[in-house]
Amino acid sequence: MSIAALAGNPNLTIEILFIEDEILWMDDGKGSWRRKGWSLADRWLIDVFELVRMEWPESYLTYIPHSLESGFTNSDLSKAAKMKVGQARKITYCLNKMGLIHCIGSRDRYKLYSRAAAPQER
Repeated sequence: MSIAALAGNPNLTIEILFIEDEILWMDDGKGSWRRKGWSLADRWLIDVFELVRMEWPESYLTYIPHSLESGFTNSDLSKAAKMKVGQARKITYCLNKMGLIHCIGSRDRYKLYSRAAAPQER
């Protein structure tokens, strides 16, 4: 979320790796109380499925399905992209900060977003 201000910079390239890993957990009593004492003992990289390169600010719009019309909500995005609403909120927050989408109003108590015509200069 904090990288939204930097991600819109055309001189910055971000590479995202989609991986499969294997994690070894130990019930040693030293882990966090949230994990009821379990600790992460080791982790192995099994496979790299895909590398996504974000070279241009517009490449972040790939997270907004083309099926969404102008005036979509976070709920619409979560259904269309098959993700949790919390993830959709983070995406719209970042894309809005980058100037790639804009809040165009609201429906009931939900914000409506639309793709921007062109990224805004800062």
